[in-house]
Amino acid sequence: MATDPFLLDRMRSILKAQNVDWAEKRMFGGDCFMVDDKMCFGTYKGGIMARVAPEEADELNW
Repeated sequence: MATDPFLLDRMRSILKAQNVDWAEKRMFGGDCFMVDDKMCFGTYKGGIMARVAPEEADELNW
C-alpha cells in the first residue's frame, strides 16, 4: 500500500515547523522519519506509528 503523499507532506511540515533535522527512510513497508538516528514516527499499513516514552505508553493505549 502506497503512503498518501499528503500525509507525508504533513509529517515533513511538522518537523520543519519544529526546526528539527531529520532523515527520511523507507522501512517496514512504509516511510520512517528518523531524528538523532532513531525512529520518531512514520507510516505503516495505511496508518501512523510513533515512538513514545515508555512512561507515556499507558496514556496513549486505547
